[in-house]
Amino acid sequence: MSAIASFIQIPVSCIEELRKAAVPARNWYGKPQDHYWEYLRRHGRETVEFHWSGYVFNSLLVYLEEKHGILLESEKGSEYHELAEFLWKARGSSFAVLTPAQRDAYAERLDPALFPDEELIAFDNEFNGRDDGAEALEAMKAGIDALRKALSQLEDGYITLFIIG
Repeated sequence: MSAIASFIQIPVSCIEELRKAAVPARNWYGKPQDHYWEYLRRHGRETVEFHWSGYVFNSLLVYLEEKHGILLESEKGSEYHELAEFLWKARGSSFAVLTPAQRDAYAERLDPALFPDEELIAFDNEFNGRDDGAEALEAMKAGIDALRKALSQLEDGYITLFIIG
């Protein structure tokens, strides 16, 4: 099974309500009511479609941080890291919160042409303990481009939820 990567931009003013929607409401009877995806549909918009497996970001985000200092998911990279951790625990998917500060710092640096194929392949091979990273190269380049597009489209006063699940 593959993971889906989504990029959903929402206003910063919606964060507290997003936190509430992320935790299914308990009922006295029946299943908990889960309004999370409905909340995202009403208040957010998908900015980038990614047609590869979201699993490529497992190694790609580490590569970008370790080799190029592009911090997209760590505590050092986003003032909303705590929100990403909260959503991960509440929803069981991986999250990063992309911000206008990251847009300003990294969008121009995320041109796929700036990342040597050999370096991407070698990192992917080492990270995943395999020797067929060439097969992942196209997905990695598409992932870099998706991150660039998501950051480039990010408006002031908004964040982008980068969800892998």
